Amino acid sequence: MIIHIPKSSLDLTNAKVLQVTENSKDFYTITVPIVGDDYNLFSNLTVTYSQNGENEGYQETIISRGLNNKIQIESYVKGKLMKSDLLNEEFLSNEQIKKDMQNVQKQGALLPQSRGVAAKIACIVVVLGISKYVATIIAGACVGSCPAIPVICAACIGGFVALGTGTMSSVVACFKL
Repeated sequence: MIIHIPKSSLDLTNAKVLQVTENSKDFYTITVPIVGDDYNLFSNLTVTYSQNGENEGYQETIISRGLNNKIQIESYVKGKLMKSDLLNEEFLSNEQIKKDMQNVQKQGALLPQSRGVAAKIACIVVVLGISKYVATIIAGACVGSCPAIPVICAACIGGFVALGTGTMSSVVACFKL
């Protein structure tokens, strides 16, 4: 695998495994957090395997501080850059993000219901029980691969699903709005 971060930034002790069912096929994702002062709490490397144990691909999501203290998201699929975006959201420390997630119910109730990315964000907030800020990061990182390519979509959101009580299929459904 070709990865774009130092191997020492992979937190193997906190890896998460999820089972994903898409079109009656089972897949398994292994998500390894990417840690360090330069990375947001949601940076991760996710590898997807078929039920037969064959590697179906991998996605590296690097979320960091960009220009003017904005969130920079880089997504690599099978080692190739698929997306590089600078969001119009302030970069927050991991401590600030954790505090933000504690206030999720209040923020979720205040979200306007609208079409496009805003609707996807609102859906993710409800399904995962997370804040608008975190949902914005997920939507920014995954909107290109969901729902067009289910396995890549699973790799993209795999690391985020463990944050809440939602299911992978519920989050994928948000991208179909």
